[in-house]
Amino acid sequence: MANKKRVILLENIVRFFYDERNQLDIKKINIFLFCILIVVILNFARLVITSAQAISRIDLEKGISLEPPALLSTPKEDSNLPELNNYLPAIKQRNIFRMGKFSQLREETTSGKAQEIKAQYQLVGISWSDDPDALIEDTKLQKTYFVKKGQLVGDMKVEAIYRDRVVLRLGQDLIELK
Repeated sequence: MANKKRVILLENIVRFFYDERNQLDIKKINIFLFCILIVVILNFARLVITSAQAISRIDLEKGISLEPPALLSTPKEDSNLPELNNYLPAIKQRNIFRMGKFSQLREETTSGKAQEIKAQYQLVGISWSDDPDALIEDTKLQKTYFVKKGQLVGDMKVEAIYRDRVVLRLGQDLIELK
């Protein structure tokens, strides 16, 4: 019985959108869609206002605390880890955009021949494009090379050309010209 009432109600709602010629009435459909749009806009406005009120309650004077929330903190006697303050100086000094120890280690492992070559060759310029070129000058021979990735400069192969440097390979050593 309840299902029959639901079906009759649904049929009446659908009939509302038809006119006397049994065709869809576009005006009625547009009015219905406009009402739905108004409800959506009012709901969005309510969300914006409540969010703005919540944001205004945040105390910006105190700043962001590095302390963990009370629910997540553990008693100090149970923890074997040092406090956060022990790590902060090292974190603040580190530049995340530098290679750090890896680049220093790489320079230390270059052979004596590679060090001589690094002193002999100088990066003059880089022509940046989809397939970049590099201008490398041999200061000893007074010769300039205009090379692409994969080409040779003397005994060295051009491994990579970046916007600010060129990497050359001599045997197992990588030589970076800046």
